[in-house]
Amino acid sequence: MMAIKDLILLNIRLFISIFHNLLIEMRLEHLLLMVSIALIVFNISIVYASESSSIIVELNKDRYVQGENVIITVFNKGSDDITLSNPNPYQILKYDTWEVVYAPVSPQVITKLERGRSMMFIWSQIDNQGNQVPPGKYIVKFSYFGGEAYSDAFEVVPPSNSSNGHPDDNTVEPTQGTLGIYLLMVISGIVIISVALSLFMRRD
Repeated sequence: MMAIKDLILLNIRLFISIFHNLLIEMRLEHLLLMVSIALIVFNISIVYASESSSIIVELNKDRYVQGENVIITVFNKGSDDITLSNPNPYQILKYDTWEVVYAPVSPQVITKLERGRSMMFIWSQIDNQGNQVPPGKYIVKFSYFGGEAYSDAFEVVPPSNSSNGHPDDNTVEPTQGTLGIYLLMVISGIVIISVALSLFMRRD
């Protein structure tokens, strides 16, 4: 399956090509119509790619007290086995800077994750120097030959804040990215209908 970044680049090139041709040859109504269609195609492809990923990285919780083990489970929901460069091909990144704070030392032995199977890792919240990581948001990056997958962001909090209005459960807060994409698709659809009606009325 094509990676999300490849879909983005493909749609950007398509958008630029359409925009350039329309500026030269067409009127404003046609420009708005084609730009809206391009936006819808772009967003549908991004949503499809993000929702149909075959490698899923899940955490047992989205909020951890400092020192608590973070349990990471990787599922291969695709139709093929995937090949890993080593038995622990994951990294812990800071969510805001994507700086690698921890990468396990592992022998470089080719490993397979068969289709329909999963593998589990446990991170004890230490960094590459063996120290407890500070409070903040983090993300898990899982690498394999041909791609990479990421978990949702999770938070590490000090013990004193673990019960201040934030229950320590497995509830994951919904992200707003997909909602924003759908909203943009609706707006683009409204623009298409408006421009199409305008063109139809002008012909009459």
